[in-house]
Amino acid sequence: NIYKYIYPEKDYVFDESKGCKRGIIGELDKLNCLNVSTQPIISFDWHKDKLGLCVFASLDQTIKVYIITKLNLC
Repeated sequence: NIYKYIYPEKDYVFDESKGCKRGIIGELDKLNCLNVSTQPIISFDWHKDKLGLCVFASLDQTIKVYIITKLNLC
């Protein structure tokens, strides 16, 4: 699954009952769901210059190269 993290508008709220700041978590938006392999993925890396280009390595001794599109639309 590919998720996008959505940052909250405020980082914290003041909890008056305890007299301290309390952090606010963001939200996750699911962008895509894909079955990449029947075996567990043991390695994943993004290409640092090419947006959307990534590589997976799994326990079935295969390496898969994927292009993920529409990452900049969200």
